[in-house]
Formats: sequence, structure tokens, C-alpha cells
Amino acid sequence: MLELNQEVIMKITEFSKTTGLSAQTVRYYESIGLLIPESLDNKYRIYTNQDVSDSIIISALKTAGMSLEDISIVMNLKRKEVSAFCKEETVNFIRRYQSSIERKILLLNKVKGIFDIITQSIQDTTDYDEDSLVKLIESLSSQEGL
Repeated sequence: MLELNQEVIMKITEFSKTTGLSAQTVRYYESIGLLIPESLDNKYRIYTNQDVSDSIIISALKTAGMSLEDISIVMNLKRKEVSAFCKEETVNFIRRYQSSIERKILLLNKVKGIFDIITQSIQDTTDYDEDSLVKLIESLSSQEGL
């Protein structure tokens, strides 16, 4: 690891160890533009503190369930110069994403409700068969708009 102007410089092996990302994942993230390391004259890529920070953001968003496509949008917005347009773009993205999350929550709550009814039906019936269960699921699904 080299230090230039208090900036930590790493090659991919050390960056992988530091971030917990495999070298293959790092290369993939580079190929889709999530990580943008600097290149030296000898074509080696070097990673800095900023790349480590970016990898933490990427991992956190991925853990939160965000798609790599959406993470790419976030990273591109992060790299833009702050401006009124950039702020508006960021707010619009967040609102769209929040709306998507709200739709998923509604869907998951409907599915949970269906599972609650199915569980209760199974517990209340001493001899249920698979066909009855399938019919119950189909009727609940059509009622719930799934």
C-alpha cells in the first residue's frame, strides 16, 4: 500500500481485502461503472480511500435490496457536481425509489395476509388436502389483486 498526499493507494488484491469484495466482484463493478479506479501508465488500476467509501455505499445499498442498476444511478448522481439540476434529479430518484418500496411493502403485506389465512386454515382443519389449499390460495390471490 502506497500513501501519496495522505491518500491510501492500493492495488486490487489489497482493495479486495480491505473491502471484503472479491477481485472478480471489483472487476465487475468496474465494468458496469460502479467503481472507477485510476489507472497508472502501466495499466494497473489503483484504488483510493474514495473507492473504499464508494464500495461501502454500494454494499450497503445492495444489502438494502437495491438493484445494481439503481445503485449505478445513485453512484452517478454522487459523482456529479452539486447543482440545482443534480439536486432535483436526486430528489426525483429518491421519490421514485420510495414509491417502489411502498408498492413492495403493500405487496408483502398482502402476501403475509394470505399466509396468515392459509396458516389459520391449516390449523383449523384436521384433514386438509393439497387441492383445497391450492384453491384457497387461488381465491385469496384473485381477491387480493395479486
